[in-house]
Amino acid sequence: MKILIVGAGVVGFHLAQELASEKHDITVVDENPEVLSNVASKLDVMAIHGNGTRPQILEKAGINSAEMIVAVTSSDEFNLVICLLASKYSVLKKVARIRKEEWFETGLFTKSELAIDRVINTDRLIVNYVRKVIETPGLADIAEFSYPGLSLLAFPVLAKSTIVGKKLAELRRIFSFDDFIIATIYRDSKMIIPTGDDIIREGDTCYILTNQEMVSFVLPIFSLSFEPVNSVVISGGNRTGLLIAKSLEDTIPELLLIEPDKNKAEEAAEALAKTRVIHGDPMDPDILDESIISGVDIFISTGTEPRSNLLTSLLAKKRGAKKVIIITDETEYLPVIDAIGLNVVINPRLMIASEILRYIRKGRIHSVVKLKTGGIEMVEQVTTPKSKAINKPIAKLNFPQGALIGAIIEDGSPIFPDGETVLKPGQEIILISQSDAIEKAEKFFL
Repeated sequence: MKILIVGAGVVGFHLAQELASEKHDITVVDENPEVLSNVASKLDVMAIHGNGTRPQILEKAGINSAEMIVAVTSSDEFNLVICLLASKYSVLKKVARIRKEEWFETGLFTKSELAIDRVINTDRLIVNYVRKVIETPGLADIAEFSYPGLSLLAFPVLAKSTIVGKKLAELRRIFSFDDFIIATIYRDSKMIIPTGDDIIREGDTCYILTNQEMVSFVLPIFSLSFEPVNSVVISGGNRTGLLIAKSLEDTIPELLLIEPDKNKAEEAAEALAKTRVIHGDPMDPDILDESIISGVDIFISTGTEPRSNLLTSLLAKKRGAKKVIIITDETEYLPVIDAIGLNVVINPRLMIASEILRYIRKGRIHSVVKLKTGGIEMVEQVTTPKSKAINKPIAKLNFPQGALIGAIIEDGSPIFPDGETVLKPGQEIILISQSDAIEKAEKFFL
């Protein structure tokens, strides 16, 4: 597919990298020569210097033959204009990152009137994610599917957990894994698709594919229990921090926001009805003491500067925050984040990539999880009568290494298969695979 990406910042670069690796014909447009040079030197894509809202620049980039345009500049207005222009050139698919939801909340415009096929709002994605993490004890990550309630949930393996030292095949027998499956494991900074011979270790993070209603049964396996969240501290009065605070005001009794900029702190205090706002540096120990960090249930760091964001999270952890959530676009600090034991890492650019890949890729992709230094994709796909995977036990499919069938949706209910399960035509498959094995695995169902 010929795709134009307008905006070569962090998000644009990551998308270009991801899509180029999948052999799409990618052109990146940006008026900043430095970021564009970074794209041109590191990626096998065409780089066009210029303002993406100008028709002549888009024509130079090949918009006349483009099948899709992705507008991810730092300006909502630019992204809107780019999609409007793309519609005039008959581009079939138009995706825009829009931060300001008021464009659509006022009722003045619809997406079709603004010529946008898919709107990506990063802040809203982050807010929804944070709420899900808060609602489930011990949860380190979550990805959801089109089937209602079916989720991939990540839980840490604690020293006291009864599953430490046991093989997956043994666990399946002990716990009768009919209602969930350990689909992937994060270990030693790598994501792996396990086999029955893999042994669970302390410090692993296990990704469990299950129905939401089964969570209460899964938690005891990881020695976790439901505990209400009563206190949350948010570091950062930016747009993301404000939206998170607003979304939690009706459910969290003690909610506090810390903002170092006085004007932003005053604006936050006016915008938030039930949140206590403190003007101060979140890395100041006195501020942290005043903010009841010691014993706080959840500390969320939303800062835009990577180093201070990391240091703030580390300090909160050291001061006794029970769970720390860090929101960061950076990946270079991930080994450090692992080492200091921060609980949840939210990477906005990977969220955006997930949403856009879901929209682009063939097959019906409903979630793409790329965490830490490894990538895992979950693909929902329907088996066809000609599929190589049907009418054979899964154990005899010679499935590519690094991929597994996590669940089968049949008659509206999920089935968590084992090696003896036989696939049938017309079943909906949840395929879980490492990124480098996804193409081979998908071919089994075509």
